[in-house]
Amino acid sequence: MTISNTHPESIVDKNGKATTVHKKNDLAASAKRVGSAPAPSLAAHGINPLADYTPAEVDIPLAEIYGRISGEKRKIAGAESYIQSYQNTIESDQKRFGEREGYVNRYAEQYAPKIEQLNKDIEKYEANIEELREEAQPYQQEFRDRGGWSRFYQVTNSNGHVHTSTSCSTCYPTTEFYWHADRSGSTEEQIIDESGSDACTVCFPNAPVETLNRPGTLETPDRTAQREAREERERVKNEKARVAAEKAIFMPSGDPVLDEYNHPFKTDLAAERAASSARSNMFWYGSSHPSADKWQEIISNVTVALAHKRGTTVEEMEEVQYNKAVAKLKKDGYTPESIQKIRNDNGRP
Repeated sequence: MTISNTHPESIVDKNGKATTVHKKNDLAASAKRVGSAPAPSLAAHGINPLADYTPAEVDIPLAEIYGRISGEKRKIAGAESYIQSYQNTIESDQKRFGEREGYVNRYAEQYAPKIEQLNKDIEKYEANIEELREEAQPYQQEFRDRGGWSRFYQVTNSNGHVHTSTSCSTCYPTTEFYWHADRSGSTEEQIIDESGSDACTVCFPNAPVETLNRPGTLETPDRTAQREAREERERVKNEKARVAAEKAIFMPSGDPVLDEYNHPFKTDLAAERAASSARSNMFWYGSSHPSADKWQEIISNVTVALAHKRGTTVEEMEEVQYNKAVAKLKKDGYTPESIQKIRNDNGRP
């Protein structure tokens, strides 16, 4: 559908955002998304270098120009805000102290040079805007000369629909739009396919039901950023879960391995250390200690779980764990004689 009565500048605010209320969405962003350079220079003497441009190739540089216009408008708004603030201060001082004998409005003297400079800056910004509008004119003229072409706008809220104009009856004066300048000239079928469930059924009354029932891929920059942030959070969450799963330890039955306080071990390393400590306690205190049964239970369960996780036999894992416990005794300063006695007490040669 051709939108011949839509003037791009009319939906661009001082912040470079496409909206019916002059808010939302920097049009320059759409140009950057497809890698466009600044608007090309235009030849004089009646030669039209835009004649062979596609609609998107015309609208993307136009959007870039309006992005620069919005930057100048932001500067004007900032300067006007400062001027108003200075004037309010001057007037307030005048009202409070103006009738006093010998009164001098110190703020008027202080702010007068600043206000003068700001007014000069505003004149410069306005001149820049006029130059940019002249730069935009050939692109606007190309749009008019061809009788217009399709343009597409997406509401910027979290589930915003895609429209063929900013005057759809389903929208409001405060509705904020993003102009998909890189999609200008596309067919309705193409945009419906990209929009999916986001296609406005008023603007696209012939959209197939099956298309409207699936998610769309056409996004505003804000929605793209939000989606990418969600995907990154999900990736981090999954990575943490994967690492935790790699470190986790379970019995062959799938039951967790419990410590002496009946809390599951979160990692096989923690379980292995606990079993080593329990074995050392058994070496030192023997089976007559009140906690001996619990220590032996930990040793047995951890040995079985480690063998299951590491793909070896319980007997082989038992030997590995026993040897580690003996090595720890040596590190802790036990004499060879005492270690040999412990080995003998445990039925080891």
